[in-house]
Amino acid sequence: MPHPLRIHHANGKTLVWKSQVSNGGVWQLLGTFPMAANQNHRAVLTNMADGIVVADAVGFQRVGSAPPAAVFAPAIPARDEYEVYVRWVHTSGRATDAPYVVFREGGSTTIRVNQADNVLNGTWVPLGTFIMAPGQGHRVELRDDANGTVEADAVRFLGKPVTKTATWTLSAAQTANHRVYAKWPASNLNPTNAVFAVTHGGGTTNVTVNQRVNGGQWVLLGTFPFTSGGAGYKVTLMGNSIGRAAADAVHMVAEPVVTDAFTWTPAIPGPGSYQLYARWTASSANTAAAGYTIVHGGGSQDRLAPAIGMPACKIDESY
Repeated sequence: MPHPLRIHHANGKTLVWKSQVSNGGVWQLLGTFPMAANQNHRAVLTNMADGIVVADAVGFQRVGSAPPAAVFAPAIPARDEYEVYVRWVHTSGRATDAPYVVFREGGSTTIRVNQADNVLNGTWVPLGTFIMAPGQGHRVELRDDANGTVEADAVRFLGKPVTKTATWTLSAAQTANHRVYAKWPASNLNPTNAVFAVTHGGGTTNVTVNQRVNGGQWVLLGTFPFTSGGAGYKVTLMGNSIGRAAADAVHMVAEPVVTDAFTWTPAIPGPGSYQLYARWTASSANTAAAGYTIVHGGGSQDRLAPAIGMPACKIDESY
């Protein structure tokens, strides 16, 4: 026979019958009733039954509010990724879907854990890795909204244990300026201010990049001087960025050395303005931007031509 509970509320009282034969240790909804403060609103378990009446607990929860919860709010020292772990002591009647709500950057995540699993008893169980920051109310709540009793024992937050760096050693095959590139895997957890320290022939240059863009692509860090056989050249990805900087690969490419390939010196018959032409043999191997430097009465001026093959030059005098 069900056991009656009498609910006293703003509209009077309601008798609710519930069987205690099954569903032990699980919160059972008795109904929704209007209540107010200081009105002696209450729930009364009567003994009108044909068996033993068990009085354990009654919970009152305001409609629209979160269920009762144990709150773990750490002191977050800096914005970073944190690994979150939980632990409890196993006893009978534990919930198989205990809800841990992680309030992290961008919102919250609910992870349900089986606290009835004796294998996990007394061990640190990972909930995941989340970005948290100081002063943002980031925390973990274990809510009493499960199919059994939830156990609030301990929560652990682990940030980066040490500041780590990644270093690539560079070696120049020739003395020249080199373009240095870096590449990293795409991820929205990458930092927006990853710092690459490039040590080259002129010293060390720090380059800050946003690793949340251009993932999987070669990104130019800059052009720097290197000497063939020089020592100590390297690129270091620093570990003091916001988030975990992604270390993937670095490489450098020597820029071509500009030299004077051919010089024409015409016999200028007299002062005046002259039109200068260039000509080359057609070939698919020709460069797309040959550079000509013209030295004239007003100084020198650089000109780019689309290609150059066999050298030829013509100067026409104009009056």
